[in-house]
Amino acid sequence: MVVTDPDKDRFVVLRNGAGTVIETVGDGYRDERRLRSPQGIAVTPSGRVALADLGKGCIRVFSPDRASVLSCPFPKAFGIAADAQENLYAWAKDGAGLSRFTKGSRQGEVLGSSIYPSRIGGLSFDPAGNAVALDLTSHQIMLIGRDGKQLLFAFGPEGGYEDPCGVLVDPSGNIYVPDRGLKQTFVYRWAVTLPPPMSCRVAYGGAGVALAWDAIASHYVWGYEVRGVDAAGRTSTLGRTRSSEYAIPVPDVSSEAPQSVRVATVSVSGATGPAGAPLQLPGLAALAAFRRGDQIAAVRMADEALDQLSMGEQFAADSAGTASFHMILFLDAINRAEYERAVRVGLELKDAVPPAFKQSYYRKMAEAYLALDRPAGAATQLIACANCAPTAGALADSGLVQLTFRVFDAALAGRDTTGAFGFLRSYTDHIPESETSLHALYEQHLQVMVTRMKLGRGFDLWRNLEYEAAIRFFEKVLTMSGSTLDVPERVLSYQILAAACYVFGRKDDAKTEFMKIFVLQPDYDMRREVDNAQRLYDIVIFNNEMIRFFENLGSRSEDGQ
Repeated sequence: MVVTDPDKDRFVVLRNGAGTVIETVGDGYRDERRLRSPQGIAVTPSGRVALADLGKGCIRVFSPDRASVLSCPFPKAFGIAADAQENLYAWAKDGAGLSRFTKGSRQGEVLGSSIYPSRIGGLSFDPAGNAVALDLTSHQIMLIGRDGKQLLFAFGPEGGYEDPCGVLVDPSGNIYVPDRGLKQTFVYRWAVTLPPPMSCRVAYGGAGVALAWDAIASHYVWGYEVRGVDAAGRTSTLGRTRSSEYAIPVPDVSSEAPQSVRVATVSVSGATGPAGAPLQLPGLAALAAFRRGDQIAAVRMADEALDQLSMGEQFAADSAGTASFHMILFLDAINRAEYERAVRVGLELKDAVPPAFKQSYYRKMAEAYLALDRPAGAATQLIACANCAPTAGALADSGLVQLTFRVFDAALAGRDTTGAFGFLRSYTDHIPESETSLHALYEQHLQVMVTRMKLGRGFDLWRNLEYEAAIRFFEKVLTMSGSTLDVPERVLSYQILAAACYVFGRKDDAKTEFMKIFVLQPDYDMRREVDNAQRLYDIVIFNNEMIRFFENLGSRSEDGQ
């Protein structure tokens, strides 16, 4: 504790409780630390001692070790106070000229607003940072908001003070006003118990949770404190707000989301009232668990959140919030290969899929439909996927290309030829014209599938070593009137027909059929065509013996023989 001793030009440091003098400062110096009739005194949070030196007309600020002092001119300096930010407030002997000195500044700012009293008899600060001022004119205690712009309320004894000479606030917020005339000290203790706010509401969004409640209309209310409770039951203060709303973002991967929250009312003195009933926040926990990769917890909490949203008015979510929970359940179903559940949850999600996730969503939905042997549904999803591709190159992803081929093939296997070709044609219409190689890839696949439809029976006969039947099949398709075979298909057919004749021992017929190829395709390259047949149709036409035989025929053709 520190007190001034004006008659001896010093201040005294006393041991709290015992009153033992520890140190006297100010009267033994011959430098600028010398005091002359110090009046007011204040100690800053860092341990600096500030004094109003009436005799020298200045403010003195001693360093914690008393080795140095900062002086600021202030005529008739009489009172001084310090706030939590180490700003100093000084006033003159008649209570006029209240000024604020920011930390380290020698120039004061006169606080001439109508909020502070024109004649101040004392100033202190409560734990909440509010200013408590004694008005010498009205003999009232004024509680001024921490921003210095709002008078919260004013009070005093019913009969009034006679000669109040100061005001002090202790760490608990109790206010002390000594009165020299009445020879007593008035003590004001906060006896107001503020109830928690009513009608707390939770709104989930894609980025976290928004809390809201009904504000309490009272001059005693400063604001509200939001407390979080984690999975272990530990309570922590998330923050304070002066409004009736509070946002809780999704924690990063290194933090844990609160399982529930409680809201308490904070008085103007900084005291906190009892907290309201806990509000469970499974949605926030779900988003946090999903972000850190805890899929099991994310799914459990997302289920709870969706159940909670169906309970009524206290809980709500915007489209992004609901979508986030459905997204967690959707991805879990895909990962577990529970495709019926994936489709069901995915359909709940479709109207609120975040733009950045749309292509991935449609692709995963297509995979789910395909796994359920529902190629038409898969085709619809892939058309939507192509329609929302963020860049032209996005459709060139090899996995996506193969998925479209699988859907097309599945539709053909289900004998939905019209649907299969309609799907792939519609899909390629969404591919930008600049993607020439991608267009060529799909056109090739379409051509391959058309060829399979025309010649597939012959391919099977060849694979099954039914050479005589293969000869009959290819002779028929090559000679039938109205044949729709194009040149590559006819070349492929003549190759297989020639090979079948060779195997069946009809080498002259093999030679005749093989030589027809050069009429259709003068630049025929046997090894290239053999590779294409194996790559595109999974059939091996010529063995090494046949290759030697037919290559000789080819070389003779080139020589004109």
